[in-house]
Parts: sequence; structure tokens; C-alpha cells
Amino acid sequence: MKKINLIVMAILFVSFGFVSCEKEEDGGTVSNSDLIGVWDLVATEGYQKAEAGVSQFIREMIDDSWNYTTEDDELYDDFSSELEFKQDGRFFVEGDEEGTWKLDGKILTIMYDEDDIETFNVIELTTSDLVLEQTYQYDSSGQDLNGKSVDFTVDVYGKSTLKKQK
Repeated sequence: MKKINLIVMAILFVSFGFVSCEKEEDGGTVSNSDLIGVWDLVATEGYQKAEAGVSQFIREMIDDSWNYTTEDDELYDDFSSELEFKQDGRFFVEGDEEGTWKLDGKILTIMYDEDDIETFNVIELTTSDLVLEQTYQYDSSGQDLNGKSVDFTVDVYGKSTLKKQK
């Protein structure tokens, strides 16, 4: 289950890269045009933790952390590694259309369809680097663990770093 949750988290993180129109710390500005193009995932890190009060059995199955870079075989084996962002607001993962994106300040809303919407913070966007971050809670109501229905909440954090292809 840890591996499945890790894979799901990583796919979510690498499926979304977006843009910020704020000033960079070095005084330069970024624009939507900085995002347009093809990006490669170079690192992803994060954690997931079951809420306090759950059994040790559940905590051992759920609690996990990860920190992968392009040197790690597991990064390429488990995660999509190429994202393309179009000027018209569409995004693609490994060449397949995934959905649309919308930027409101530094909050990016990703829409696969009307029932599957995610939000991310853009930490950095330059002409060559993109860093995305997300924090959320997953409600596992009715989760089947070894034939038993259990209810608990999982706190999830993730950060992905991408480099723009030349």
C-alpha cells in the first residue's frame, strides 16, 4: 500500500506544473511564457502520515517519506517524467492530454474533469526551473485493509522539481 500511495502521489505531483507572475528574489520577473514547453521531472520528495490515534498496524502501513532524484532508478520506474504545457491552458503527461490549468496568483488549479480538481503552490518558476508544492489530507473512509473496513485521515506533503528541455 505504501508503494501504491507513493506512486499515486508522485503521479499527481508530476502531472502538474504551472506558472507564477510574481517577482523572483533576484529581481527578475517570470511570465506565462516561461512555463510553455516540455519539462522533465528531476526530483520529488514528500511524506504521508496517518492521523494521531490510529493503530500501530495502520500507521506502519501508511506512514512513509520519499526523496528521489534522476539518479534513482525508482524515479523513472514509478513516475511520469515528461510534462508539456501549452499556451492554451492544456497540459500533457508523457504526450497524452491530461486536462487544463488555471492560475490565480501563486495558486494553481488543475482540472482533469469537473470532479477531479487539484491545487498547487508554485514555489519557483524560471526559464529553466519549476518547483511545485502541495499539502492536503486524504480521507480513507471505508478503506479495506486485510478485509476490514477502517476510517482514518492521512496528511500528505509533496514537492517536485522539474527542468525545462532545451
